[in-house]
Amino acid sequence: MKGILDRYHIVLQTLKELVTEENQQLNSSDLPTVFESGTTLLRLLLGQKVITTCELLNKSFQGRQQAVSGLMKAADVTTAAIEGLRKYEVFDMILKEANKKVAEYNLQCILIRSSKTPPSQYTGSAESFAADRVCQHYRKEYYAIINAALQDLK
Repeated sequence: MKGILDRYHIVLQTLKELVTEENQQLNSSDLPTVFESGTTLLRLLLGQKVITTCELLNKSFQGRQQAVSGLMKAADVTTAAIEGLRKYEVFDMILKEANKKVAEYNLQCILIRSSKTPPSQYTGSAESFAADRVCQHYRKEYYAIINAALQDLK
């Protein structure tokens, strides 16, 4: 993931060149369109923070000279590091970086998908919440990524 993010502009350029070379399989796929979306870039950046932390734990588990107590301590440290990512400031920093790269690479703006209203049997007469700003919508996704990682570690 880090390799794609570090070379995102090269990936975009390569996909565009492949599409223009009349490659029928790539022309029928939406891959170039997906990578031209700022939303894709943001989601990659959101996942990268958690995955990078988990990769460090994976490296320590692959070591042959680690004691079980050391591995348990490494898992605890990783859990604490991932819990430390659950801050508004961290998310805001990622969102700023994504917006900067969207402008730099001339990508489509980061958009909110329209959300469906839940059935009234679940909400009753109450109005359902729908995010009206990008930061509200994707902060929820970011926390879902963190929660999934933490649940798997525990």
